[in-house]
Amino acid sequence: MNQNSKFISLFLLLISFFIIVFFTKWIFYDLQGNLDTNAKDIKELDAKKEELWKLDSLKKSLQKGDDKEIEKYTIPFREDILSAYIYEYVENTNWQGWFIAIKDLNFSEGTINEYGFKEWKFDISARISDEISLLRFLSFLTSKDSKYKFFIENFSYSDSSWVWGFNVSIPLRVFYK
Repeated sequence: MNQNSKFISLFLLLISFFIIVFFTKWIFYDLQGNLDTNAKDIKELDAKKEELWKLDSLKKSLQKGDDKEIEKYTIPFREDILSAYIYEYVENTNWQGWFIAIKDLNFSEGTINEYGFKEWKFDISARISDEISLLRFLSFLTSKDSKYKFFIENFSYSDSSWVWGFNVSIPLRVFYK
C-alpha cells in the first residue's frame, strides 16, 4: 500500500499542478502584457518629459530674451530693404550665364499669427532662364544662413520650354516680431 499511496499522492500532486497551471496561466499572460505596456508607457513618459524639458528651457530663454533663434525674426520689416536684398542677388547672378528678371514684387500687409509673430506675405513674379537658375533662386530665398527667413507656401510653374525662359510666381512668407 505504501507504493500505491506514493503513486496516488504523486498523481494528485501532478493533477493539482496541472489544474493550477491551467487555471492561472491567464494571470501570467496578463502579467506579461501589463509589464510590456508598462515598459512602453515608461519610454513614452521619458520622451514626453524630455520634450517638456526642452520646451521649458525654450520658454525660459524666450522670457529672458536671449534666444539666438528668435533674433533672426526680430528684424524690422521694410519693403525697400527687402526688395534691395532680392534685386542684389538677381544682379549678381545675371552675369553668370543665366538670368532672372523680376517682373513684380507684390507685398501685402502683415498680420499677427497665433505665435505672436507678424507674418508678411508677398509674391515674386519673375522670368527665369532655366530650371537650374530657378533652383538656385529658391535655394537663396530659403537658405538657413540668409539674412531673411522666407517660407514658400506653395509653388508651381509651367514647364513649357521657351527660348527665353519661363514665368514663375513664388508666394513667400516672412515672419517678424
